Amino acid sequence: MPLLHFNDTSVTLGKLCGLQFRVSAISLNSLSATNVQAIIKEYETK
Repeated sequence: MPLLHFNDTSVTLGKLCGLQFRVSAISLNSLSATNVQAIIKEYETK
């Protein structure tokens, strides 16, 4: 399974996931690669 390191805070990761709290790890078992790339692109534009 591919591993992606997120180099920001757990608060930022939570916001990208649409949550109001910290997220330290997520598992993306059923998302397509394009959805993951969209999340990364949104993060990079902020």
